[in-house]
Amino acid sequence: MVSLSKTIKISEVEEGIIEKEEYNKVFNRLQYVIRIFHSNLGTPSRQNLRKAIASFLNVDEDSVIIRKIQTERGISSSKVIVRVYKDKDMLKKIEPKYLFNRGVKKNKEGGEGVQGS
Repeated sequence: MVSLSKTIKISEVEEGIIEKEEYNKVFNRLQYVIRIFHSNLGTPSRQNLRKAIASFLNVDEDSVIIRKIQTERGISSSKVIVRVYKDKDMLKKIEPKYLFNRGVKKNKEGGEGVQGS
């Protein structure tokens, strides 16, 4: 049975369940496996996932890294690998730079959008 406190609301029709949560002492981060249900819709954007997860966990969006989104063909759910860092310096040392901007919309001048990190 799934606890209601482990249910993340992504949008009006999308929600997720935390399947696994663990603390990594070496990198001072929390690691999550979250199952997102998006019935008859496409895979949720990284930006929306990041915002919803940060809000649910009461952390800054900049400390949330969406490492991977895996959607199987024909199934309206995705497995999301998330890392939440307690120390932003450690995040910058460990995570590849491309993950900071992945899923962030660019403005017309080519710079980062409002949600940039």
